[in-house]
Order: sequence, then structure tokens, then C-alpha cells
Amino acid sequence: MLTNQDKQNIYDLLCQEFEKNSKIPLAKVALYLKNQGLNYEEFGYKKMKSLLNDLNEFLELSADETVGHKKEEYVVVHDFNNQGSAISNMIKDSPNKKGSTKFSNDDKKAIYESLKNGFNTNREYPMATISKWLLDHGFNYHALGFSKMKSLLEAMPETISLRDVSIKGVKQSLVTIKARIDNASHPIINDKPLLKAEAKAPIKEKSFSSNDNSYPKAEEVFIPPKLILSVKEFTNLGLEDSSIVNLIKNDYSNDIKSNLITIKDDCFVFPLSFTNTHSEALIASIKKAANTTEYKYYLNFIGNDKEKPKDALRSQIFFPDFDDAVAELADLAIQEDWCYHHSKDPLIILKIYLQYTYYRLLSQKKVLVDEKSGFAAFNTGLETNDFDDIYGVLMVNKDKTIDSDYIFQGFSIAASQGIGKIIVEHFNPLPPKPTYTNSTADIIYDTKKDLHTDYQHIILDNLDRFPLMFLKKVVMPFAKEKKLLDDIIREKNDYQRSKLYAYLEEAVRENDMLFTLIKASLDSAIASSLKCVRYDYRMALPSFFPTRDVMSMMLPLVFDKGAGVEAILLVELTPSGNYQGQTILTLKQCYVNARLLGPLDNTFLKASDIED
Repeated sequence: MLTNQDKQNIYDLLCQEFEKNSKIPLAKVALYLKNQGLNYEEFGYKKMKSLLNDLNEFLELSADETVGHKKEEYVVVHDFNNQGSAISNMIKDSPNKKGSTKFSNDDKKAIYESLKNGFNTNREYPMATISKWLLDHGFNYHALGFSKMKSLLEAMPETISLRDVSIKGVKQSLVTIKARIDNASHPIINDKPLLKAEAKAPIKEKSFSSNDNSYPKAEEVFIPPKLILSVKEFTNLGLEDSSIVNLIKNDYSNDIKSNLITIKDDCFVFPLSFTNTHSEALIASIKKAANTTEYKYYLNFIGNDKEKPKDALRSQIFFPDFDDAVAELADLAIQEDWCYHHSKDPLIILKIYLQYTYYRLLSQKKVLVDEKSGFAAFNTGLETNDFDDIYGVLMVNKDKTIDSDYIFQGFSIAASQGIGKIIVEHFNPLPPKPTYTNSTADIIYDTKKDLHTDYQHIILDNLDRFPLMFLKKVVMPFAKEKKLLDDIIREKNDYQRSKLYAYLEEAVRENDMLFTLIKASLDSAIASSLKCVRYDYRMALPSFFPTRDVMSMMLPLVFDKGAGVEAILLVELTPSGNYQGQTILTLKQCYVNARLLGPLDNTFLKASDIED
């Protein structure tokens, strides 16, 4: 049965996806929880509905009569009446420290304007988010005479307020950018100081639906720094972060005026004025944030106007039983490990592989259709023990009750009994395999080229991808950071763990010695990896990322010789001919993208050794 912690975890999941106090179809909630890995049978329930009935602390089930006397069941999520907040023990604000003589009113004005360009006013953000923004935009607290970023912000009480909280005994800071200046003696950055008589009551959060034509304002939308980084990578705009933020928000505002906003799956979708490196049009979407976040809306996607890789297969092809179909494919193909260690789904890797492969075939126009017979077919990229290609056979859908382009018929090799004969009778040439590379430079790492690594981004934005045991060793001498990591290790809730990692990243940002230790260890791991690749070029694995349509190389990282490879440095070849170390990834994040190019037997990536 469900424990209190289980209920808390489910509550957090529901709040991240659905609006509180609104009616949500039961089927939609059940599908969402299933996709999040929630197996009701593991908790002793025969149905998902039975599990939901046991969540009466925050969830209500109801049935409404509809036309034809058919009952449609709904779920309503309320506040958790037994919810324990992780941020609970408030402490008094510490007195603001005096700023350095180097810190002028012009500096304060520049910092305030920069923060207003990147964030909403009168909302709390973690110190880590604010610090990264300011450092990325050239505001160096050391150069301005401060020992910490927090000290700099404390020297701006007229425009910035800080609130200290205690997370499991560790003090952290939340930052608010004020809408106006509190003290008229300071330079006026906005029109005028806020007078007491002008104070207004808090505005209630406004929900929206697909029938709601009132859109969020551009200033209400938070644009995550990681999305800005992605924009830089696939557009080569060459602009500062703040300029990219302004460009996106201006496009959004202009699209509202031009009536170009569409609502899809509770997201506001709008076209952008710039393209990617392939000159393809780009779109972005805005989504309402969960009630547990510090902002009201956020940009959740930027990319080309194509179907997402993971959605194309299931939306275009109707499978009477998808699990049975994938099991059929696994039986035909050369035997592989199709799941990770402790995976709940024994074929999870094969399912993702099939989704990505089909998406690639669509983009290369390799899903073939015979108009006369109505048959369609595609090459799965997999082979039998006799090295015969395995094909997926489809029928063009003519059933109006099925909302898909094709109906799945089966997997087979060409000319075999049954649907195998359909392949050779209706397709000449036979459907080709997907391709991912244009030259050997895409799949062989050139050790003669220079490698430049973005240490700031890798360490301060992706600390959660480093091996836990490695982090445990490097933080050992530092009491605050050690306690935070201990809390991370104990924390079972993904949302709360991500918040703790953000606090740890901020602590590392302000701890020069700890940052240097992690950087030195990462440097050493990269140097060892390059030596290994010079000895055996096969140790650098090629990888294809469907969402970005790019080839990358993966360098294995070893932080502890006894533990073996525990992470990957993702490397891309730049137009100048150098390699750029883009980010660090876990082994699980890399596996399927590497598997697209071929089997991973006899490589450092072994599915059975990767924890799900």
C-alpha cells in the first residue's frame, strides 16, 4: 500500500502537470502517471483507479452524466492537507553588508536592468539562478569589491530583496527583483518610487484553457538559461543571452498582435523570426508553471516545427498491442540487452530505439508507401541472426474511427512466409536503412585536433550528472556542501532533489577551492580519456541526437578507476575544426543515442551495468 512519502511523490508529480481545483479526465491522469513509471500493481492495487481512490488527502474522484447516459469520470487535485514543505523553517534576514567603494550607482542600475530583462519582478528565484545570470552577463562580484555574489545583492536593498530559508538545517537564499525602487534617494531606474498608497493587493493566478484567448504577457514568461544555450547551439545567432531573451519575447509579443498564437496541449505555441543552421523555421511554446515553482509561465520548448521524435511512431501508426509488437521485433532481432539494470520494462531500450529510428526514416523520406495496394513499409535498422534486414509492414488506414495514418501489420524479413512476401511484391528497391553520418569525421575522433571544454557550464549547471561517490569525496572537507550532498543522497523525491542540487551548485559557485577541485578532477578524467582514445580509437563512441539532428562524439570519463566509466563528455566538432566539450551526461542519457548507429557490444556502454 501507499506510504506517506509515496503519496507526497504522487502529489508532486500531479502538481507539475495539472491545474489544481480543476476537473481532469481520469484517463488522462492515469496515462500521465503510467508514463511517469508509476505501476499500481507494485503498490498492491488491481487498477489505477483503486490507487487514486486512496489519495483522498489531496485528490477527489467524481462522475458526470453525459449524453447517452455514459458516465465520464474526472479527477480534481486539491491542496495536500498533510503536506510537509521542504522549505519550512524561516530565519530572520541578515543585515545587508555594505558594498565596496567600487560599487557605484551606475553598477546597481546596470545589474537591475539586466535582471529585469531576464526575470519576472516580485517573484522568488534561487540564488544559483540569479548568480549564473549575472556571471554570464559579465557582472563579476570580485571586480566590484565583494567576496560573494550574495554580498553584492545585499548591497542593493532598494532593488533586490533576499530571503533566507533553512532546507534540512542548511541555510539557503531566495532572491526577489523588485518591480520598483524603495528609496527615492537612489537613482530612479523605473518611473518613480512605489508609494504606500499605490500598493496593490496580490493578483490571483489566472488559469487558462484551450478556449481562453487571453495570453500571458511577455514579462510573465521565464526563459530557462539551458534553453538559451540550446538556441545558441542550433542557430549560431552569436548574440548575448539577454539579447536572445529579448528577441524571443519580442517575437511572442508581435505574434500576439498578429494573431499567430495557437494553443496545443495546454501550451501557447508561436513562430520565431529566426531559423536554425539548416534554415528551417523554428517555433517555441509557453506553458503554465506548477504551483510549486517561483514563476507563473515558462518557455518549455524551442525547435523546428516537426513532430517530436518520441511521438511520431505512436501518433502515425496504430498498434493493436504495442508491447506485443515490440516483443515480436525483439524475438526476430539479434539478441541484445534491451533494458537497463532494474528497468521495470524489459524492452524499454528497444521501444525508444524504434521511436527514434522511425522519426529518422520520416525525415529522410524512407517510409515507403505503395499507393496501389495500400501497403507501407520501413527498415527497422535491425537484423536477424542470419543478418537479414527486419522490416515493419503497415497498411494505409481507411478506418475513420482510428486517428492514425497507418495500421501496423507486423515485423518480418523480406520474402518470408506471410507478410514477408508483401515486402518483395510491392517494394523495389526494398525500404533502405536510416543513415546518420556523411563522413568518417562524424564517427572517428581526431586526437590531433584541440579540445576546448566549457567547465563553467559542465560543473555549475550539471552537477547532478557527476557520479555521487566522486562528489562525496570532493565535498568531504567542506561541511556545508557535505551536508547538502548527504541530503541529496537521502532525498527520494525527484523535485526536491533537483532543488537541493541547485543549492549545491550555488555553493560550489561561491566556493572557489571546491570548484577548483572538481575542475582539476574533470581535467584529469578528460586527459586520461584522450590517452585511451589515442591507444584505441574505438573508445570514442559516435552518437546521434534526434532532437537536435546532430552527430557528436562521446568520451568516457573515469573518476574512480575501481568504478570504471561513470559519465560521458559530449564533444562536437566546431566549424573552425576544433572540438568543443559541450556537456557531461550520464551513461543512461547516452545509451540509446549511441545505439542508433549500431550495436554496443564490446564497448564501455553496457545496458546491464547502467542503473535505470
